[in-house]
Amino acid sequence: MSKTSLKKSIRTIVLLYHTFLLVSIELVYFAYFLILRKLIRGRNIKVKDRNKIILVVETQNELNAKKGRGS
Repeated sequence: MSKTSLKKSIRTIVLLYHTFLLVSIELVYFAYFLILRKLIRGRNIKVKDRNKIILVVETQNELNAKKGRGS
């Protein structure tokens, strides 16, 4: 193998590795986003101090008890 073809093959391998790495990182972030969306859906979000967002986790029974319906 000549030097130029060796350099080209190394560049190709590095490029493929970086592409694989980026795709896997994007998939992980996408899965994380989906999980967060499922966790946040159906819960009360209260904003306090304008800087902090506090997620208040309440089950449906607690919400019903607050409204006076019972469980």
